[in-house]
This record gives sequence, C-alpha cells and structure tokens, in this order.
Amino acid sequence: MPKINLLDSKTCTLLGLAANIALTIFKLLAGILGFSYAMIADAIHSASDCLATGAVYIGLRIGEKPPDKSHPYGHANAETIAAFLVALIILSTGVFIGISAIHLIADKNFETPTMIALVAAVTSIVIKEAMFRYTLKVGKKNNSPAVIANAWDHRSDAYSSIAALAGIVGARLGFQYLDPIAGLVVSALIVKMSLT
Repeated sequence: MPKINLLDSKTCTLLGLAANIALTIFKLLAGILGFSYAMIADAIHSASDCLATGAVYIGLRIGEKPPDKSHPYGHANAETIAAFLVALIILSTGVFIGISAIHLIADKNFETPTMIALVAAVTSIVIKEAMFRYTLKVGKKNNSPAVIANAWDHRSDAYSSIAALAGIVGARLGFQYLDPIAGLVVSALIVKMSLT
C-alpha cells in the first residue's frame, strides 16, 4: 500500500476516534442528565466505537511494517485481525446493552427523558452519518477492510441514535417504556451490525 494511502487511512481513523470520544462524552452526559437509558446505551455504543477505532488504528500501524523473518509476506493481515476485533467488541457491547435494557423493562423503571437527550440523539445522527460517508470513501479508495469495517460501525451508530431518538420522542409523548425499549432496539442493531 502506498504511503499516501496509509496516511489517508490513519488520518481518517484518528479523526473518527476523536469524534467518537467527543460523542461518547456528550451522549453519556445527555443520557444521565436527560434521564434516557436509550441515550446511555447509545453512549456505550460510542464508547465501544472508541475501542474499535483504536484497534483499527493499531492494525493499520502494524500493517505498514515491511516483511521480516517472521512475516515474509508482510504484516497486512493485521488489518483483517483488527476488523475481526472491531466485530467482537461491537457484539459484546450489544449483548451488555440488551441485558441491561431487559432488566429496566422488567423492573418497570421508566423516566421521561428531557430535551438534552433529544438534542444529543439528533446531533449524533448527523455526525455519525457524515463520519460513515467519509470513512467508507477512504476505506474503499485505499482498499482497507479495517477502515471499511469502521465505516459500517459509524453507520450502526447512526442507526442506534435513530432508535434512541424514537424512544426518547415516544417517552416524551407519555409512553415512558419506549425509552428502555429503544435501548433494547439499540442492542439488537449493535449485535446485527457486528455479525455482518
């Protein structure tokens, strides 16, 4: 892979990591202050994105190393391993969120989310969709499976923010049980995305 392409992939990955860290903090605060489990679940999803993006970056760094005695064909498989780790992290996160949502639903522990949770969901949808498009473009241009996997992770986060938004709106309209149900939907979306 030419240096310029690798630099492009690494820059894209670092930008994604910075955005994921910012979104994780914003959504977690909005979920806690805004009484929204769906937004907290979405924040946890973003936190898993931080770990996944870090794995992609490490895979890209290792993949750029030249062939050596132990790796006569180079280190390009590091990207494939990073893509697998991304999927594993996302799957684990989805299962955790699902179990937590089921407990909330069973306990009938419902609250009405505030406006900050709604704003966080809309903001996340817009940012994550833009990140998806940019990252997918870079991944395809550089033929990087790890960067492409990371792009689809951004898309799954946009979908989970849409589910969170639906639950938050429903809860604000008087159907408080929709917020933890949206958390369960976020869980299902995360698990589905990890398996594709």
